[in-house]
Amino acid sequence: MNPFGIHNFGKKPDGTGDLTVAAGKSVTFHCRFLFHTSDEKDGKVAERNREFVETKTKP
Repeated sequence: MNPFGIHNFGKKPDGTGDLTVAAGKSVTFHCRFLFHTSDEKDGKVAERNREFVETKTKP
C-alpha cells in the first residue's frame, strides 16, 4: 500500500496522505519484500505481514 498516493488510488481529496517532515526532524520507513512461488495462501502472505508488523511496532 502506498499511503502517500492515497488521494490518487483511493479517489480521496488532494492532500490526503501527505506527510510533512519538519526541518531537523526525520522519518523512518520500514518495508519488506516477500517473494514466494505459490499463491498468497500457500505463501502465507497475511501471516508473514502480521509477523513483520508486530516486530516493527514493539517498543
